[in-house]
Amino acid sequence: LSAPNSLFVHTDRPLISGNGTSTLLHEFVHVGFSRAAVDGEDWIVEGIAEYYSYQMLARAGSVSARRTAATGSELNRWGQQTSSLRAASSKGSRTALATTVFAALDREIRERTRKRTLDDVVQRIANKPGKVSLVELRDAAQHVIGAPARSLTNAALPGYSDGQDTGTNRE
Repeated sequence: LSAPNSLFVHTDRPLISGNGTSTLLHEFVHVGFSRAAVDGEDWIVEGIAEYYSYQMLARAGSVSARRTAATGSELNRWGQQTSSLRAASSKGSRTALATTVFAALDREIRERTRKRTLDDVVQRIANKPGKVSLVELRDAAQHVIGAPARSLTNAALPGYSDGQDTGTNRE
């Protein structure tokens, strides 16, 4: 819906989509995050944008906790339609799957630190130069948690458990 370094949203898009996410907020997250991903790891930037598109609605009080939970459940179901996060481009069910990774990472951070959240990880990687990679995401999560994130291991990430790709920065 938008090109790099721009924001364009069709006027026919509702503020809150039928699945409980927000196209407008998704695109605003892209503008604020301002990073692309290395080849094959577009799920990181798309997953962050989609995850925050519905979390911001909840934080602002625009939707109920029940609606937010239903959105997470719907994205989880949709994400089960794809078997791998890795692809040149992330959209649809792959992005839905990515939101479940970020939801799991947020839960893990909250449980293990009792004071930090996914926000702390995203702040560490936002607006840095270059393209974001799984290695950088793992490093940021480890810095926030104080130990490697279980939710970001190859075994926890669909498409990475084959051991062929550990998220090495391939720029």
